[in-house]
Amino acid sequence: MGGHIAKGLREVVAAGDDTVLADHNGTDGNLTSLIGQTSLIESPLHIEFVFFLLFFCCHGAKLIIFWGVKELKELKGVKGHVLCLKNIIFASNMNWDIIHIKETDSTNGWLRRSMATDDHGISRIDEDRVDPCSSDAIIVVAEYQTAGKGCGTNTWESERGKNLTFSMLIHPEEIPANEQFHITEIVSVALCETLEQVLRPLSPSDSSPNLGEQKVTIKWPNDIYVGDRKICGILIENRLQGSAIKDCIIGIGLNVNQQVFVSDAPNPVSLYQLIGQETSLDEILNRFLVAFNDAYHSKTTCFDYRERLFRKGKDALYKDKTTCFTARLKDVLPDGRLLLVDNDGQERIYAFKEVQFII
Repeated sequence: MGGHIAKGLREVVAAGDDTVLADHNGTDGNLTSLIGQTSLIESPLHIEFVFFLLFFCCHGAKLIIFWGVKELKELKGVKGHVLCLKNIIFASNMNWDIIHIKETDSTNGWLRRSMATDDHGISRIDEDRVDPCSSDAIIVVAEYQTAGKGCGTNTWESERGKNLTFSMLIHPEEIPANEQFHITEIVSVALCETLEQVLRPLSPSDSSPNLGEQKVTIKWPNDIYVGDRKICGILIENRLQGSAIKDCIIGIGLNVNQQVFVSDAPNPVSLYQLIGQETSLDEILNRFLVAFNDAYHSKTTCFDYRERLFRKGKDALYKDKTTCFTARLKDVLPDGRLLLVDNDGQERIYAFKEVQFII
């Protein structure tokens, strides 16, 4: 894990099957950019210095060495980039290889195909990576998806280069197969926290009229909403081996800078439409990775997920295979099924795709 930080962020820029590896050392902000954290420096003096950080951390049986060279410019009231302890802990817990591609049908599909091995047991991913054993997880980010997938037969509209469309390959061996819904909880909570970080700095005078007091919530099971509009979709595909999760592909489509949506999707929204300005896609990804790590290791993520549920505790319209009805969202069960209570006080339990929200 630590080798990834020591060498710096390895980005793979690919066009089709032609792949070029680019190594960046930890200088000129690349290490901090990977971590994705900024802090406000309070100092009366203007200081320029280069520091060398050597940090030892034990993770299981592995000794990890972190180092980074960074020029810091600190001035009272000026925002600077700081490698903080929280980031180092994040880096020690989960190490990422990030692959950038121009275009693919879907990033989930790209990862699935790339995982397939040849006669020698070597996958395309292993060929592309500098050190196949150096990271715990792989992220592929696409500038454009020609057939972005949602759950089931749904598709995802995304203008080229405007949104964050990516997939993550992880190996959550510590999560039993019968608790795989916990991955949905982790990803959903991390995305909510990421979006809140971007939206929170806006004062009422700066915010778009479309933002108002609308909250970031999770529409069961894994759509991310701002108010009554969908800003992000998630598609999770697990491959099981016995009672364990062998690997997991998490596909995420987040509307960031798209200004107009032309599909027949009923209620899309983007960050741009909410705040009236473009946001760096790299910044959003970095913030998400920190939030993902926090949610992955938190003991309260399952509670956070339920507290953030769209329409929780409110009477609303739903539709199942037989009728439309009014009910109150009470809970989500540990296996991911939705628990509603209708106007007659009867509990109704639904698996995914068995009930629809009437928006």
